[in-house]
Amino acid sequence: MNCSTPPKLSIGKLFDVLDLIKIIHDAGSKVDFNKIKEAFEPRLHAAPLEEVLHICQSCHFLKIENNSLGLTPSGIQLSNFNHYDYKIRLRSVIIEFIKAFKPSWAYMMQFGKAFIKAAGALPADTKECFVEAGFFEHDLDVLKEWEVVVRNLKSEEFSRNDEIGLKGEYLTMLFESKRVGSEPRWISRETDAAGFDILSKLDNLNQKNLAIEVKASERAFEEASAHITRNEWNVALNTRNYVFHFWILSSRKPKLFVTSPTMIKTHAPQDYGKGVWESFRVNFSDVFSVNCQFYEID
Repeated sequence: MNCSTPPKLSIGKLFDVLDLIKIIHDAGSKVDFNKIKEAFEPRLHAAPLEEVLHICQSCHFLKIENNSLGLTPSGIQLSNFNHYDYKIRLRSVIIEFIKAFKPSWAYMMQFGKAFIKAAGALPADTKECFVEAGFFEHDLDVLKEWEVVVRNLKSEEFSRNDEIGLKGEYLTMLFESKRVGSEPRWISRETDAAGFDILSKLDNLNQKNLAIEVKASERAFEEASAHITRNEWNVALNTRNYVFHFWILSSRKPKLFVTSPTMIKTHAPQDYGKGVWESFRVNFSDVFSVNCQFYEID
Protein backbone atom coordinates (compact mmCIF):
# COMPACT_ATOMS: atom_id res chain seq x y z
CA MET A 1 0.00 0.00 0.00
CA ASN A 2 1.24 3.51 -0.84
CA CYS A 3 0.95 5.32 2.46
CA SER A 4 1.93 8.68 0.94
CA THR A 5 -1.47 8.80 -0.76
CA PRO A 6 -4.34 9.57 1.64
CA PRO A 7 -6.84 6.70 1.68
CA LYS A 8 -10.33 7.39 0.43
CA LEU A 9 -12.99 7.64 3.10
CA SER A 10 -16.01 5.34 2.95
CA ILE A 11 -18.67 3.96 5.26
CA GLY A 12 -17.16 0.49 5.06
CA LYS A 13 -13.75 1.74 6.17
CA LEU A 14 -15.25 3.68 9.08
CA PHE A 15 -16.94 0.54 10.40
CA ASP A 16 -13.79 -1.51 9.71
CA VAL A 17 -11.85 0.89 11.93
CA LEU A 18 -14.44 0.54 14.70
CA ASP A 19 -14.49 -3.24 14.30
CA LEU A 20 -10.71 -3.48 14.55
CA ILE A 21 -10.64 -1.30 17.67
CA LYS A 22 -13.37 -3.43 19.30
CA ILE A 23 -11.51 -6.67 18.50
CA ILE A 24 -8.32 -5.35 20.09
CA HIS A 25 -10.24 -3.97 23.08
CA ASP A 26 -12.06 -7.27 23.68
CA ALA A 27 -8.85 -9.31 23.32
CA GLY A 28 -6.86 -7.46 25.97
CA SER A 29 -4.13 -4.85 26.32
CA LYS A 30 -1.70 -6.31 23.80
CA VAL A 31 -2.68 -8.79 21.13
CA ASP A 32 -0.62 -10.79 18.65
CA PHE A 33 -0.93 -9.39 15.13
CA ASN A 34 -1.70 -12.77 13.54
CA LYS A 35 -4.57 -13.41 15.97
CA ILE A 36 -6.05 -10.02 15.13
CA LYS A 37 -5.75 -10.78 11.44
CA GLU A 38 -7.61 -14.05 11.86
CA ALA A 39 -10.38 -12.39 13.88
CA PHE A 40 -10.70 -9.32 11.67
CA GLU A 41 -10.65 -10.51 8.09
CA PRO A 42 -13.96 -12.45 8.16
CA ARG A 43 -15.66 -9.26 9.39
CA LEU A 44 -14.15 -7.07 6.69
CA HIS A 45 -16.53 -4.46 5.28
CA ALA A 46 -14.49 -2.66 2.65
CA ALA A 47 -10.73 -2.51 2.99
CA PRO A 48 -7.76 -4.84 3.47
CA LEU A 49 -6.39 -5.05 6.99
CA GLU A 50 -3.20 -3.23 5.97
CA GLU A 51 -5.17 -0.13 4.98
CA VAL A 52 -7.34 -0.20 8.10
CA LEU A 53 -4.19 -0.50 10.23
CA HIS A 54 -2.68 2.46 8.38
CA ILE A 55 -5.74 4.57 9.16
CA CYS A 56 -5.81 3.48 12.82
CA GLN A 57 -2.10 4.17 13.31
CA SER A 58 -2.23 7.53 11.50
CA CYS A 59 -5.22 8.55 13.63
CA HIS A 60 -3.38 7.39 16.78
CA PHE A 61 -6.01 4.84 17.74
CA LEU A 62 -3.53 1.97 18.10
CA LYS A 63 0.17 1.22 18.34
CA ILE A 64 2.23 -1.73 17.13
CA GLU A 65 5.08 -3.03 19.27
CA ASN A 66 6.97 -6.28 18.67
CA ASN A 67 4.24 -7.64 16.38
CA SER A 68 1.59 -6.92 19.03
CA LEU A 69 -1.28 -4.45 18.75
CA GLY A 70 -2.51 -2.25 21.56
CA LEU A 71 -4.91 0.66 21.87
CA THR A 72 -3.78 4.19 22.58
CA PRO A 73 -5.77 6.38 25.03
CA SER A 74 -7.72 7.70 22.02
CA GLY A 75 -8.45 4.16 20.89
CA ILE A 76 -9.58 3.16 24.36
CA GLN A 77 -11.88 6.18 24.55
CA LEU A 78 -13.38 5.30 21.18
CA SER A 79 -13.98 1.70 22.27
CA ASN A 80 -15.73 2.81 25.46
CA PHE A 81 -18.53 4.71 23.71
CA ASN A 82 -21.95 3.16 24.15
CA HIS A 83 -22.93 0.94 21.21
CA TYR A 84 -25.93 3.19 20.54
CA ASP A 85 -23.63 6.23 20.18
CA TYR A 86 -22.32 4.97 16.86
CA LYS A 87 -22.76 8.41 15.23
CA ILE A 88 -20.44 9.95 17.83
CA ARG A 89 -17.91 7.19 17.16
CA LEU A 90 -18.13 7.71 13.40
CA ARG A 91 -17.65 11.46 13.78
CA SER A 92 -14.66 10.85 16.05
CA VAL A 93 -13.02 8.69 13.39
CA ILE A 94 -13.76 11.26 10.66
CA ILE A 95 -12.33 14.10 12.76
CA GLU A 96 -9.11 12.18 13.47
CA PHE A 97 -8.95 11.11 9.80
CA ILE A 98 -9.02 14.78 8.77
CA LYS A 99 -6.30 15.65 11.29
CA ALA A 100 -4.08 12.82 10.09
CA PHE A 101 -4.48 13.03 6.31
CA LYS A 102 -5.72 16.60 5.68
CA PRO A 103 -7.71 15.62 2.56
CA SER A 104 -8.40 18.53 0.22
CA TRP A 105 -12.18 18.14 0.59
CA ALA A 106 -11.92 18.86 4.33
CA TYR A 107 -10.96 22.48 3.67
CA MET A 108 -14.44 22.92 2.17
CA MET A 109 -15.91 22.64 5.68
CA GLN A 110 -15.02 26.25 6.42
CA PHE A 111 -17.63 27.33 3.87
CA GLY A 112 -20.42 25.80 5.95
CA LYS A 113 -22.80 22.86 5.82
CA ALA A 114 -24.91 24.19 2.95
CA PHE A 115 -21.79 24.44 0.80
CA ILE A 116 -20.63 20.95 1.76
CA LYS A 117 -24.05 19.41 1.08
CA ALA A 118 -24.19 20.91 -2.43
CA ALA A 119 -23.61 18.62 -5.40
CA GLY A 120 -19.94 18.00 -6.07
CA ALA A 121 -18.50 19.56 -2.93
CA LEU A 122 -17.57 16.16 -1.46
CA PRO A 123 -16.74 12.81 -3.04
CA ALA A 124 -19.88 10.67 -3.00
CA ASP A 125 -18.46 8.13 -0.50
CA THR A 126 -17.29 10.90 1.83
CA LYS A 127 -20.66 12.63 1.72
CA GLU A 128 -22.30 9.34 2.65
CA CYS A 129 -19.97 9.15 5.67
CA PHE A 130 -20.99 12.67 6.75
CA VAL A 131 -24.68 11.77 6.47
CA GLU A 132 -24.28 8.49 8.37
CA ALA A 133 -22.24 10.20 11.11
CA GLY A 134 -24.86 12.91 11.55
CA PHE A 135 -22.56 15.77 10.57
CA PHE A 136 -25.44 17.55 8.81
CA GLU A 137 -27.79 17.37 11.81
CA HIS A 138 -28.72 20.55 13.70
CA ASP A 139 -27.20 19.53 17.00
CA LEU A 140 -25.10 21.72 19.29
CA ASP A 141 -22.42 19.07 19.83
CA VAL A 142 -22.16 18.50 16.08
CA LEU A 143 -21.81 22.24 15.46
CA LYS A 144 -19.01 22.41 18.04
CA GLU A 145 -17.20 19.48 16.43
CA TRP A 146 -17.55 21.09 12.99
CA GLU A 147 -16.07 24.35 14.30
CA VAL A 148 -13.14 22.52 15.90
CA VAL A 149 -12.28 20.87 12.58
CA VAL A 150 -12.47 24.19 10.74
CA ARG A 151 -10.37 25.97 13.38
CA ASN A 152 -7.68 23.28 13.24
CA LEU A 153 -7.52 23.41 9.46
CA LYS A 154 -7.30 27.21 9.40
CA SER A 155 -4.38 27.10 11.83
CA GLU A 156 -2.48 24.84 9.44
CA GLU A 157 -0.93 25.71 6.10
CA PHE A 158 -4.25 26.50 4.39
CA SER A 159 -3.78 29.98 2.91
CA ARG A 160 -5.99 32.65 1.42
CA ASN A 161 -4.81 31.57 -2.04
CA ASP A 162 -5.93 28.00 -1.31
CA GLU A 163 -9.37 29.29 -0.33
CA ILE A 164 -9.69 31.36 -3.52
CA GLY A 165 -8.59 28.39 -5.61
CA LEU A 166 -11.18 26.14 -3.96
CA LYS A 167 -13.94 28.63 -4.70
CA GLY A 168 -12.92 28.74 -8.35
CA GLU A 169 -12.87 24.95 -8.64
CA TYR A 170 -16.24 24.66 -6.95
CA LEU A 171 -17.74 27.22 -9.34
CA THR A 172 -16.33 25.27 -12.28
CA MET A 173 -17.97 22.12 -10.90
CA LEU A 174 -21.33 23.94 -10.80
CA PHE A 175 -20.83 25.51 -14.23
CA GLU A 176 -19.86 22.23 -15.90
CA SER A 177 -22.67 20.30 -14.23
CA LYS A 178 -25.16 22.73 -15.73
CA ARG A 179 -23.42 22.97 -19.12
CA VAL A 180 -22.97 19.23 -19.69
CA GLY A 181 -25.89 17.89 -17.68
CA SER A 182 -23.78 15.56 -15.54
CA GLU A 183 -21.44 16.00 -12.60
CA PRO A 184 -17.77 16.26 -13.57
CA ARG A 185 -14.97 14.64 -11.61
CA TRP A 186 -13.07 16.81 -9.15
CA ILE A 187 -9.55 15.54 -9.87
CA SER A 188 -7.64 17.96 -7.61
CA ARG A 189 -9.29 16.39 -4.56
CA GLU A 190 -7.77 13.05 -5.55
CA THR A 191 -4.26 14.04 -6.64
CA ASP A 192 -2.05 17.11 -7.06
CA ALA A 193 -0.10 15.55 -9.92
CA ALA A 194 -2.71 15.35 -12.71
CA GLY A 195 -1.92 18.76 -14.22
CA PHE A 196 -5.56 19.86 -14.17
CA ASP A 197 -8.34 20.26 -11.61
CA ILE A 198 -11.61 19.10 -13.16
CA LEU A 199 -12.43 16.33 -15.64
CA SER A 200 -15.62 17.12 -17.56
CA LYS A 201 -17.03 16.27 -21.00
CA LEU A 202 -16.96 18.27 -24.24
CA ASP A 203 -20.74 18.65 -24.13
CA ASN A 204 -23.94 16.71 -23.46
CA LEU A 205 -23.76 15.05 -26.89
CA ASN A 206 -20.00 14.49 -27.12
CA GLN A 207 -18.86 12.51 -24.11
CA LYS A 208 -15.13 12.78 -24.78
CA ASN A 209 -13.16 13.96 -21.77
CA LEU A 210 -12.36 17.62 -21.22
CA ALA A 211 -9.55 18.50 -18.82
CA ILE A 212 -9.95 21.86 -17.04
CA GLU A 213 -7.33 23.79 -15.10
CA VAL A 214 -8.96 26.41 -12.87
CA LYS A 215 -7.49 29.78 -11.92
CA ALA A 216 -9.28 32.32 -9.76
CA SER A 217 -8.67 35.82 -8.47
CA GLU A 218 -10.46 38.23 -6.16
CA ARG A 219 -8.77 41.19 -7.80
CA ALA A 220 -10.37 43.38 -10.46
CA PHE A 221 -10.01 42.14 -14.03
CA GLU A 222 -7.21 44.60 -14.87
CA GLU A 223 -5.15 43.44 -11.85
CA ALA A 224 -5.94 39.72 -11.85
CA SER A 225 -3.25 37.17 -12.62
CA ALA A 226 -2.60 33.45 -12.22
CA HIS A 227 0.40 31.16 -11.93
CA ILE A 228 0.69 28.14 -14.21
CA THR A 229 3.08 25.39 -13.18
CA ARG A 230 5.36 23.50 -15.53
CA ASN A 231 3.39 20.30 -14.94
CA GLU A 232 0.08 22.02 -15.73
CA TRP A 233 1.55 23.50 -18.89
CA ASN A 234 3.10 20.23 -20.07
CA VAL A 235 -0.20 18.41 -19.54
CA ALA A 236 -2.07 21.23 -21.32
CA LEU A 237 0.17 20.94 -24.39
CA ASN A 238 -0.11 17.16 -24.53
CA THR A 239 -3.84 16.75 -23.86
CA ARG A 240 -6.23 16.84 -26.81
CA ASN A 241 -9.13 18.49 -24.99
CA TYR A 242 -7.83 20.93 -22.37
CA VAL A 243 -9.04 24.39 -21.37
CA PHE A 244 -8.32 26.96 -18.69
CA HIS A 245 -11.09 28.46 -16.58
CA PHE A 246 -10.21 31.93 -15.30
CA TRP A 247 -12.59 33.19 -12.61
CA ILE A 248 -13.00 36.78 -11.45
CA LEU A 249 -14.51 36.65 -7.96
CA SER A 250 -14.45 40.36 -7.17
CA SER A 251 -17.80 41.13 -8.80
CA ARG A 252 -21.21 40.37 -7.28
CA LYS A 253 -21.66 37.57 -9.79
CA PRO A 254 -18.47 35.56 -10.45
CA LYS A 255 -17.29 35.88 -14.04
CA LEU A 256 -15.79 33.00 -15.99
CA PHE A 257 -13.41 33.37 -18.92
CA VAL A 258 -12.54 30.21 -20.86
CA THR A 259 -9.48 29.77 -23.07
CA SER A 260 -7.32 27.11 -24.68
CA PRO A 261 -3.56 26.58 -24.20
CA THR A 262 -3.03 28.08 -27.67
CA MET A 263 -4.17 31.51 -26.46
CA ILE A 264 -1.70 31.40 -23.58
CA LYS A 265 1.25 29.96 -25.50
CA THR A 266 2.73 33.33 -26.42
CA HIS A 267 3.04 34.15 -22.70
CA ALA A 268 4.75 30.87 -21.72
CA PRO A 269 8.51 30.87 -21.02
CA GLN A 270 11.17 28.59 -22.53
CA ASP A 271 14.22 26.91 -21.02
CA TYR A 272 17.61 28.36 -21.95
CA GLY A 273 20.94 26.72 -21.31
CA LYS A 274 20.79 24.86 -18.02
CA GLY A 275 17.99 27.02 -16.68
CA VAL A 276 14.62 25.32 -16.15
CA TRP A 277 11.48 27.29 -15.33
CA GLU A 278 9.01 25.91 -12.76
CA SER A 279 6.03 28.26 -13.18
CA PHE A 280 4.99 31.46 -14.91
CA ARG A 281 2.48 34.20 -14.22
CA VAL A 282 -0.05 35.33 -16.75
CA ASN A 283 -2.28 38.40 -16.46
CA PHE A 284 -5.95 37.88 -17.22
CA SER A 285 -5.95 41.08 -19.26
CA ASP A 286 -3.11 39.77 -21.46
CA VAL A 287 -5.18 36.74 -22.46
CA PHE A 288 -8.65 38.29 -22.61
CA SER A 289 -9.95 41.66 -23.67
CA VAL A 290 -12.37 43.49 -21.39
CA ASN A 291 -15.13 43.06 -23.96
CA CYS A 292 -14.56 39.38 -24.74
CA GLN A 293 -17.21 36.75 -23.99
CA PHE A 294 -17.56 35.60 -20.42
CA TYR A 295 -20.06 33.66 -18.33
CA GLU A 296 -21.70 34.68 -15.07
CA ILE A 297 -22.92 32.32 -12.38
CA ASP A 298 -25.40 33.13 -9.62
